Amino acid sequence: MGILFINQLKTNIMKKERFDKLVTLIAANPLLYSTHKVTIKDGLEIHTFGDPSSKGLDEAKALFKEKGYHGPEVYVEANKLNNQGKLISDYYTFLYNTEKDKISISYFRVGYSYADRKERFYPIKKSIPILAWTKHMYSFRRDLKNKLSPRIQLGEMKGLMINEMSRLVTNTLYNIDYTPTAWISYRYFMNTANEYEAIERYTGSKLPEALKHYSGAILLALYKSLKDFTKLEPLLSHIYNTHPKYQSNVISWDADEYQGLSNRLTCMHYDMFVLLICNKITDEEYKSILTMSNSADIDDITVAQEIIKFKLEDGSN
Repeated sequence: MGILFINQLKTNIMKKERFDKLVTLIAANPLLYSTHKVTIKDGLEIHTFGDPSSKGLDEAKALFKEKGYHGPEVYVEANKLNNQGKLISDYYTFLYNTEKDKISISYFRVGYSYADRKERFYPIKKSIPILAWTKHMYSFRRDLKNKLSPRIQLGEMKGLMINEMSRLVTNTLYNIDYTPTAWISYRYFMNTANEYEAIERYTGSKLPEALKHYSGAILLALYKSLKDFTKLEPLLSHIYNTHPKYQSNVISWDADEYQGLSNRLTCMHYDMFVLLICNKITDEEYKSILTMSNSADIDDITVAQEIIKFKLEDGSN
C-alpha cells in the first residue's frame, strides 16, 4: 500500500508540474492570447486565456441594451461589430483539480449570434471540452449522433486550439520537443526523445535506421499494412508530394499513367520495407534501391523494381 501511495503521489506532482509549466509558457507568449485571468478556489486552479482575435463584447452589449435584438438598424450595427471581431469572444480554459489530480482543457464561446428565421440576434454561451487527463488522457470527438464523447488521446493534441498553443500543449503534457504525426495513443509518445522511439514502443521492435527517412505517420502506415495493404494512403500521399517524377511535371496527367506509376511505387516502398524488417537486405542495400526508386528516370525505377523482385524471390538471408 505504501508503494502505491508513493507512486500516486509522484504522478500527482508530475501532472501539476506539467500544468504549471504549460500555463507559464502560454502566458509568456502574448501572441497566443488577448486576456489572461487566474482563478484559484476550492482546490481548483483555472487559467482563462482569451483568443487573440477576440476584441471584447462591451460595444455589442451596449448596442443590444440600447436598441434591442432586432431591426434593420441593429443588424447593420451588429454586422459592423462582427467584422471587427467584437460580436463573439472565444476563450481557452486550463483547469487543474487538486482533489482529483485532473487537468482539463476547454474551449468557451460567448457573445451574440443571428437567427435567420426569427430575424433577430440572441446571446450565446457554449463550452466544448478539448482534453481531460485523469487516470488516462482523453480527447473529445463527435459520434454519429453529433454528441461529444471521450476517446483515448491519439497523436498531437489539437481540438479547437490554434496551432502554436496546440504545439505547446502537446509538447508540455507529453514532455517531448517534437510534433507527433502518427495517430497512436498518447502513452507511446510520453517522455520520448523523438517519434521513432514512440513507433518502436508501439510496434514492440527496434526500428531500422534506414527507415528513418519516413515520418512517423508513414512508418505507422507501413506497419499497419502488414495486416491490411489498404492502410498505405499516407505513403501514397508522400509519393505524390515528394517523388521527382511528380514534381517535374513531365508525367502525363492521364489517369492511367498517373495512377499506375503511383501504385507501382507504393508497392515498391512496401516491398522494400518488408525486405528490410525481415533482414533480407542491409541498410545500405535499402538506401541504394530507395535512391533508384526515387529517380525521375523510369529506367532507374524499373531496375529498382527488378532488384526488389529478385530479393523477394531469393530464399536466402
